[in-house]
Amino acid sequence: CVADNALGRTKKYIEVSGRPGPAAFQSPAYSNYLDRYNLTYTIESIPPLDEIKLLYRKLMMNETYQHPGSWEDTILVPTLTRSDPTHFIMSHVIRGLSPNSVYEVMIQARNVHGWNEQKSKPKPAETFPSDCDV
Repeated sequence: CVADNALGRTKKYIEVSGRPGPAAFQSPAYSNYLDRYNLTYTIESIPPLDEIKLLYRKLMMNETYQHPGSWEDTILVPTLTRSDPTHFIMSHVIRGLSPNSVYEVMIQARNVHGWNEQKSKPKPAETFPSDCDV
């Protein structure tokens, strides 16, 4: 696309693809539990989704540094639930997390046209401290 006007000229490129869009996270940043996190997200895709890959890792951090752990991945079977004709809405509980910890979460999705691009930064998610009453 090229646009011209009295203020100048600009070019932008768009890709027309049938691949899924990036995940849009709906979950709050903080979990209501010590050791698990309920991740809710939507993915734009006209064709049905064939596969979802959930990746998450713990961030080891203090005031002076932040060091990410290694990615854990889980393959999920997508739901057929749509929030509208072009968006799938899904939820998954990540279990076995450490209390009072920060995690990063990413979602990849595949349909008949291929995998989505990972354009967004990982979503931060935190569990409750172990001394909290939940």
